[in-house]
Amino acid sequence: EQQPQTEEIADKTERIKRLEALKKILNDPKNTTKKGTFDRRKIGKLRKEFLNYTRYMASSAGSFVNEDAVNQALQLYGVLTGDLATASLASLGVNERTDAYQMLADALNRSLNTEVFTRKNCKKSLMVTLYGSQNGATEILNAMKMHDSMELANKLGLQGVDDEWLDKEFNLAMATIAPKAMEAMECMQELNDENIGIYNWVMPDGFRVKYDVKSNQSVELKAKSRGGINFSYSGSHKVYAPSKFNRGMSPNIIHSVDGYVARQMVRRMGDKFISTIHDQFNCRACDAHIMQQNYNDIMVELLNSDLLNDIIKQINPNARTINKSNTLTEELIQSSSYSIS
Repeated sequence: EQQPQTEEIADKTERIKRLEALKKILNDPKNTTKKGTFDRRKIGKLRKEFLNYTRYMASSAGSFVNEDAVNQALQLYGVLTGDLATASLASLGVNERTDAYQMLADALNRSLNTEVFTRKNCKKSLMVTLYGSQNGATEILNAMKMHDSMELANKLGLQGVDDEWLDKEFNLAMATIAPKAMEAMECMQELNDENIGIYNWVMPDGFRVKYDVKSNQSVELKAKSRGGINFSYSGSHKVYAPSKFNRGMSPNIIHSVDGYVARQMVRRMGDKFISTIHDQFNCRACDAHIMQQNYNDIMVELLNSDLLNDIIKQINPNARTINKSNTLTEELIQSSSYSIS
């Protein structure tokens, strides 16, 4: 009679040990922002330990599966704007596994009649663009290990182009493959007010979002040492303050929606085991079909809402809003078997 109890204690002890490992990563000053919250850029460290925890859970409680939302930012742009073209880049609205990075490369290759653009050298450019960066073309050049766009122009034999030609081609390709995503992104970026440093909005479940703007501040110091030596320092650092050139509006709004998706998934799974880290969802293998259905149902919920415009109006009642394209339907979403995979 003692053995089952001993095994149960050992199991709980091991679970606590693994949860403590997660806690250590979350609280490590190297992994936190100046405000003390977890730095999302360190998600890789957390994901590795989290997978170790779920693997242990699987070995002690039956087989587990973990599913990632396929390029969730594009999925969310797609459902929030009702746009099939954008959603289908991320396996939503189509019953197949699609590859947005390769689609971007293909669009650039078609436009320039070349084959130099690949999934590998286009991946980071798409990722950073979806979160507000204007350096998509630069990321491609970095991946190609080229100094500037003119070096690439020479390689392609392009004549009469200026040094912004790749930026123009990149923006055209993005507008071609993800038209509503680009429109919605710019609409959200327009919400930035150089006199406002804190933005607040409320999600449908009552969750309150607070976005503190970071701004680059220049620093110039001049001083004289005790020995009479003059020295100076100039540089810049980021502080929480309003910014004229803030590109963080769209990523923070989209992140607030992906957080809402995660919370809804936990609610819909009820008493079934579910764990989530960002856009990754874990459950027992026997419940995988339920998790997939719940995810598609949440996407339908967002499609039928006016959440994006609601958030925009909460931030600025006078801001312009987005007209949905209405090409993405409930039926198409519900037929998507690879939205998480």
